[in-house]
Amino acid sequence: MHDKVRKPSICLVSTSPILSKLLLGMELDIVGGAEVQQTLIVKMLMASGYAVSAVVHDIGQPDEVVTPDGLRLIKACRGKTSLPARLAPWNNPLWLAMKKADADVYYQRAPGSISGILCWMCKRLGKQFVLSTSTDMDLDGTKEKGLNAVKRALYRYAIKSASAVVVQTDAQNADLESRFGRSGVVIRNTFAPPDCTVNKEQHYIIWVASFRDVKRPEMFLELASRLPDFEFIMVGGQYVHQPEMFEEIKGKAQGIPNLRLTGHVPYEETGAYFDKAKLLVCTSTVEGFPNTFLQAWSRGTPVVSTVDPDTLIQRLGLGRYCPTIDDLTREVRMLISDEAARKAIGEIAVEYVNRNHHPSVVQTRYDELFEL
Repeated sequence: MHDKVRKPSICLVSTSPILSKLLLGMELDIVGGAEVQQTLIVKMLMASGYAVSAVVHDIGQPDEVVTPDGLRLIKACRGKTSLPARLAPWNNPLWLAMKKADADVYYQRAPGSISGILCWMCKRLGKQFVLSTSTDMDLDGTKEKGLNAVKRALYRYAIKSASAVVVQTDAQNADLESRFGRSGVVIRNTFAPPDCTVNKEQHYIIWVASFRDVKRPEMFLELASRLPDFEFIMVGGQYVHQPEMFEEIKGKAQGIPNLRLTGHVPYEETGAYFDKAKLLVCTSTVEGFPNTFLQAWSRGTPVVSTVDPDTLIQRLGLGRYCPTIDDLTREVRMLISDEAARKAIGEIAVEYVNRNHHPSVVQTRYDELFEL
């Protein structure tokens, strides 16, 4: 238990070059939801009075950078090192950076083999280690299947030995309990509502994601083809591990006159597209808790989706859950034609976001967590 008079110092640890660029205010060609959420959490914690630092990927920046808002960014490793080197503290940039940060709590998002190493290092340092999920695949067995025996052991060690495991949904917590025998701390994604929470002008149906297999962009193309009287926009760009998919979808989209692709749009500029959207369509096979859902709901925009985290869409009436393309086609057509239904859903959605995802609400959960 930390001294309640003094808030514990927090250090976010990440090996993602994307997050390094985000925190340094650099331009990006692609941004992931996990990285966006981490930047929002950092800002929220700093605004609440926590001393926050971050151990980040080496992208050529100085050894330590202090951002204009006071965030300490400490450079660690660049690229991969061998497992023996990672476990040798005196020869490990991560260890040296974490010692330099000298935080009370170290926080890492998206479990993997590196999590086991970080957890072990925190125990050596006598510090708390908090591990957080970023997608359902982190705990449902999908990620674990892709790891070799050594990496799988490190991954499982981190989940079982972390001071706390933060999950985004009750469903993720159920996976944690059934597969790892421990309970997590459910903390919803944070999101600051826009100044104007209700759309004034609504023009089109949007899809917002990176172009990769699990997002199934081709399903959105099929939806647009089936509904030629409606306007569709795809917001997003290449995914680093599947760069060919964007060009493939772009070529197919040229034959669909009611569909437009924007290419990559910086996260802070995507709100302009949500401002004028009638619906957000999600065609993913799996998600954690999409930031895009919060961007839509906070503006009173219904979500029509092939995934439904914690069955919220169905239980609370936040849009429509549509597992098949036929379901998507039917429900999108119906909602676009029924302005009153969209408005009613929008009112529920705005209230839901404010009650569950507003920074003031999420901050309270993190305050409770960091008491550990």
